[in-house]
Amino acid sequence: TPDDRQVFDLSFSRRTETDIQGFGGNVAFENAENKRNKVDTYLFKWTYSGDSFVNEVNLNYLDYQFRPTSINPGLPTFDYDSVLVFGGRDSTRREIQQGYTIRDDLTYTGLQGHAIKAGARVEITDIEFNNMSFVEPRYTFRIDQAGTPADTSDDTSFAFPAEARLGLGNGRIFGSNTQVGLYLQDDWDVTGRLQLNLGVRWD
Repeated sequence: TPDDRQVFDLSFSRRTETDIQGFGGNVAFENAENKRNKVDTYLFKWTYSGDSFVNEVNLNYLDYQFRPTSINPGLPTFDYDSVLVFGGRDSTRREIQQGYTIRDDLTYTGLQGHAIKAGARVEITDIEFNNMSFVEPRYTFRIDQAGTPADTSDDTSFAFPAEARLGLGNGRIFGSNTQVGLYLQDDWDVTGRLQLNLGVRWD
């Protein structure tokens, strides 16, 4: 509070989460992934009080990151058809969202019986999504309907995978969105018992 008319407020918050998921049943623990999540929020607010008005400026920045990660990166996945899945996680993804917001709100009370409010808001949101399917190879070994390993051209059980999958290419998607909002409002005290709230807003 530098003087009687101004107040500056700066705040920061962080939320972090981790959770080991994706294992159990026939899926070994080493095939699990850590669902990592982080949200950072920065907020700056400046309030200025004049003789017959109050103006408030808000600046906000949001950084959201969702980064599930294999607990055994670099290892391929071995899937023995409904019997056992082990090795590293074959697929992962990245989700990143960044938001920038500026908002200004003005309240004018210099006209008797009226509280006139006006404001504007602009928000820009950048989103990145990267789907990395089969970034590590996945080998699938199958059993035929008779309950025996599928024919692999020899007599050894599960000797050769029936399927091998490896993801190639770029799975990144990026998008940006801008939102704009404007409003004007009058809280009009017509009498001591009647107040009209008149306003218009455009988004």
